[in-house]
Amino acid sequence: MDNDNSLKSSYGFTLVEKAYRPNMEDTEAIVASIIALYKNAFALNHIPQFTLINDSTSDDIRTDRDAKTLYISCTYVYWNQLAYQFCHELCHYLIPHEVIHSLRWFEESICESASLFFMYRLASYWKTHSLLNHPEYADKIFSYVDSTKNKFQPFNLPDLSDPDSPISHKFLEKDGEYYRMHNRYIANNLLPIFNSHDGLWQAVPHLCNIKDEKPLLEQLRIWKTLTPKISHEGIDNIIALFTPGSSN
Repeated sequence: MDNDNSLKSSYGFTLVEKAYRPNMEDTEAIVASIIALYKNAFALNHIPQFTLINDSTSDDIRTDRDAKTLYISCTYVYWNQLAYQFCHELCHYLIPHEVIHSLRWFEESICESASLFFMYRLASYWKTHSLLNHPEYADKIFSYVDSTKNKFQPFNLPDLSDPDSPISHKFLEKDGEYYRMHNRYIANNLLPIFNSHDGLWQAVPHLCNIKDEKPLLEQLRIWKTLTPKISHEGIDNIIALFTPGSSN
């Protein structure tokens, strides 16, 4: 702890660096830019204060909602990795309570889609605003996200509508929500829906309000009833994505 460096940002978060970081202001600028993008997409006036802990010597990447703490693991020079991990964890953080077990894989997949979605927007923002005085780095962000998207394991998405399918059993086993290559495949399919429906991110915090362990399509229909009307068409598209025989 004695070697920790901390920075209390005026943007509503505290940054703690557990390894040597010569310029924490770079991280602050990246995190603040992502926060601005999230506030716009989620229609939020503010994001609850949090602590962001970066420890490049640890594999502990997670969000502790109760402690209002997000953990990432990045080296100083790897801005892409830092932004990608933070986008994912911030999505978790904006879901105010724990999501029921049967939908944890869906939460993970949405947060993975958030990393893709907001990294593309960060790249555009980076180029326009010459973030960190390196506008050329925006092209590296685009390349990073494109490369990451291509690492996935495909499967038949409507199989998830059947609670007895092998993929459903796989996701529901202990820590099954963390099959990252499957999550990425779902995220890739969710991304065009989020791109086409500006209000859909406003539905994401309501995932924790689904209380019943029901088949997936029933849960998604319940989710729709809990969300703002601006999200409904996007949720209909997500329902179609997992519906057997759908043309989506």
